[in-house]
Amino acid sequence: MNDVGTITWCKPGEPRPTYAVDNIKAHAQLWGVIDWDFKAFSRYDGYMDSATHRHLLSTHVGPHISKLRKHKFYRDNISYHKAQKILT
Repeated sequence: MNDVGTITWCKPGEPRPTYAVDNIKAHAQLWGVIDWDFKAFSRYDGYMDSATHRHLLSTHVGPHISKLRKHKFYRDNISYHKAQKILT
């Protein structure tokens, strides 16, 4: 994330005062798959669950599945990786 610089705010019609903001925090929700010959990355909103995970797989990995059939996908023990709809 980059520093966004100076932040100003005021009521309509009033002059713009400038306030220094010392600590700006931000986060991004990112998902990705990496292989020697393939990569897919996506940003998503909200929290990851099995429906979001399935959507990301079908959108970003699904179109390339024919060349990935011989590959093994390793997952950690997170519950949405093991949902029945994901495993089938």
